Amino acid sequence: VNASNATRAGGIARSLDGGVTWTSSILGDVGDLLSDPNNSGLPRRSIISSIIFDPVNRDVVYVLSSGAGVYRSTNGGVTFTPHNQGIALQTHGAFQGIAGTMRLGRDGSTLLLVNDGIIYQLDIANQAGAWTALNGPPDAIVERVEKTREGVLYVTTQLQQISSGRIPFGDGGTRADIGLGGVFVSTDNGHTWRQIFTDMYHVTDIVSASRNSDILYLASREGKVYASARGSRTVHTDWVRLDGFNFHHPKNIFENPLNNKSIIVSSHCGGTWDVVIPFDDPIPQNTATLRVSFQGRTAPQGPANIERLDVVWAWTSNGNTFIAEEIVSTDHNGEAQITLPPASESSGLTIWVKGERTLAVSRNIEKIEPGSTINVGVLLGGDANGDNEVDLNDLSIFMNNYGRNSSSPGFNRLADFNNDGEVDLNDLSILVSNYGRRGAPRPTLP
Repeated sequence: VNASNATRAGGIARSLDGGVTWTSSILGDVGDLLSDPNNSGLPRRSIISSIIFDPVNRDVVYVLSSGAGVYRSTNGGVTFTPHNQGIALQTHGAFQGIAGTMRLGRDGSTLLLVNDGIIYQLDIANQAGAWTALNGPPDAIVERVEKTREGVLYVTTQLQQISSGRIPFGDGGTRADIGLGGVFVSTDNGHTWRQIFTDMYHVTDIVSASRNSDILYLASREGKVYASARGSRTVHTDWVRLDGFNFHHPKNIFENPLNNKSIIVSSHCGGTWDVVIPFDDPIPQNTATLRVSFQGRTAPQGPANIERLDVVWAWTSNGNTFIAEEIVSTDHNGEAQITLPPASESSGLTIWVKGERTLAVSRNIEKIEPGSTINVGVLLGGDANGDNEVDLNDLSIFMNNYGRNSSSPGFNRLADFNNDGEVDLNDLSILVSNYGRRGAPRPTLP
């Protein structure tokens, strides 16, 4: 319930009969804007921007009050108490509080809050728990956050003016030289981030589909709605613009509970649109077989060939560089299934591959077809600390583990370069043969 801007009185209303009658937390004479005539525990001088029910216990309700923070109810919304422990409250106008967004993660157990560009999360199973801050993308101002069932984080970020120049934009005209907008993804709870949508757009919302976490929808303030079917592997060229939204300033995206072939998009200026989505479930993805061999692992087949690999694709299109990353594990044959870049980018590719204890290799691929095999050759060992070079640090790790085997206390398997379960002279031979070498540099965006 949001009253006039003059009073800024606000609160919530409850109905127990399907919306026939309502009880409001702000009934009574407006008078003192901070009074609470119904003793709900909510401040009157606030605007409620989010109401979220605990999916396990529907009597537990969280609300976000702009200018006051998060409040929690354990009796179905009759009374509330503040729940802001761990949140850095900022000053807005004449009072302290929060101006941000809050939503429930797809995992059903995490509340996510963005306050003044900072990401917070709360484990709602821990009733006395505090909010914890997460690292966002460097230099970016976060606006919305989404968390999938698998724990992948997506954030939208606000455009920022980075110079006073003017640049071409959209279908014509110019705008201030701005950037750091778009969408970022993190697969490690905010420790590292990768940009997956152009930084020239102010993205107002991003949502992952409940039926398939790889399906993503986003809306940008420029009046456009996009979708991708590649989840955390999404790169800039994977986004498909959706028809059906023909207005400016889309605000929120909602799944259509009556039709999984469309989404509902609301706008800042009022109104909603039913937008058809182009993806089926499950999403087909083109894959290929990656084949590697490891220095010092002589058996053509066997458990010694099992290793985690970092795989990075890089390519250039229309003068722009694109990156796609994933982590895979090889089988007894030294092979792994990898996801290919978009079909439109099937030539002029570079693939970069690094094992947990090997130096990286890089190969240029002229043409790749789905279902084919990519052989990148031998991965050289000796990199115990994973920094892509073999030096004194790796030698130190080796010496600390020399003579140990997989049954020994404190055994560090990353010093076992031939992966035979023990650290011995064979591993020393691999390290010495590559001492001083560096692997191929990891592709990065310019």
